[in-house]
Amino acid sequence: MSDTRRAGRLAGSRSGARIEMTLSRDIPMRLAALSFGSLVWALAIYGTTQFHTLDLPIGHTICGPWGCAAAPESLLGYHLFWLVVLAPLAALTCRAASRGAGLALSRALAGLGLTAALAIVAGSAAAWLLDGGAAQHAVQRGLFVLAATPDAPMLQLLVAGGVGRLAVPGRTTAARRAVEASGLSRENQTA
Repeated sequence: MSDTRRAGRLAGSRSGARIEMTLSRDIPMRLAALSFGSLVWALAIYGTTQFHTLDLPIGHTICGPWGCAAAPESLLGYHLFWLVVLAPLAALTCRAASRGAGLALSRALAGLGLTAALAIVAGSAAAWLLDGGAAQHAVQRGLFVLAATPDAPMLQLLVAGGVGRLAVPGRTTAARRAVEASGLSRENQTA
């Protein structure tokens, strides 16, 4: 006897049939949603890898006394690639985890991204100053290195942590709090 039938028989034969029927109808819908979501995700990843073929009217705008970075189309595509890969994974993982684990993971991702980004900016600025670069360009040099280093997705981890935080189950929104305060929630109606 399956677990759903056993649970249904404990609650009464009628509700057991309803539970089993709901679960059997729910599986194809979840599979369809997962397939559709995976297809959209794969197409978004493919789209970001083709971003370098666009001809944006930006030109080489990321330049300074240290030289110019790669083409903005390539840099933007690479940064978007990491964002499209990491943000949905963080959201799904934080949503599947318990509330405490989801919050911890989202904070860890955001903290890691922020710490790494600040370390890159500070380290590059310090290296620029030690090499005899002009002090007024030190922070710009650090931000240049951050923008021109798409291999390490620091800012994308920060954004993925924020997206993961939004996906954590059990968030109480202002609308939900208002419904609960008015006594119109489902829990109050079934009691």
